[in-house]
Amino acid sequence: MNPFDLPDLVGDFFNIDTDVALAGDLVDIEYRINNADVVPSGGYRVDFYLSSDNTITTGDRFLSSQNLPSLNGGATTATLMKSLQLPAATDSFWQGGGTFHIGMIIDRFDLTLESDESNNSNVGQLVDRDNLVVNIPDTQADLQGINFNVLQEPLVSGDSFDLKFSIRNEATFNAGAFNVS
Repeated sequence: MNPFDLPDLVGDFFNIDTDVALAGDLVDIEYRINNADVVPSGGYRVDFYLSSDNTITTGDRFLSSQNLPSLNGGATTATLMKSLQLPAATDSFWQGGGTFHIGMIIDRFDLTLESDESNNSNVGQLVDRDNLVVNIPDTQADLQGINFNVLQEPLVSGDSFDLKFSIRNEATFNAGAFNVS
């Protein structure tokens, strides 16, 4: 072994266990890391991000991290699992639903000296990132009056009267109690 040999940590597999989720859901991922060089890596950290595009950077939404033990040269981890919480539907990250990407950055602080630091992220789809469709559920009620009827007619100024009316919630978000005035 050359005394100048260094480890080289790179994503080997990355999969989100679902194709569709709601904002706020917990999603499970599976991933593997490979040490493509000949010397052990020492312990390292993997960070997970949510992105609106397929380039994962530290400027994307940080979701979680996982510390991993040293990985021997030429070795690959077992398939590891992690549950990641998506931001709530009311979070400013969301600008509507659509296709989003979750990916990993290995050793983002470059604490493990490696022979190639450029392959710690953005190697490829299903290698260190995957995509999913995220739907944004309604975050507020949408109450609409659909029927309004005065029951006693004709009326003169000062008369009391009864009303019959219906209110419908056009959203899926629960309206809870409300007043009509």
